[in-house]
Amino acid sequence: MKFRFLLWMLGFLMGRASRNNPAFQQQLAGKDLAFQLQTADG
Repeated sequence: MKFRFLLWMLGFLMGRASRNNPAFQQQLAGKDLAFQLQTADG
């Protein structure tokens, strides 16, 4: 449950920063991003 909350909060904060923070917007400009997780056993 804690990990799920952390992932949700990370997405929420990054979304907010991408709308309100010009420095963060510049870092994202022109990039196609994907977030992936992999377990230790594949």
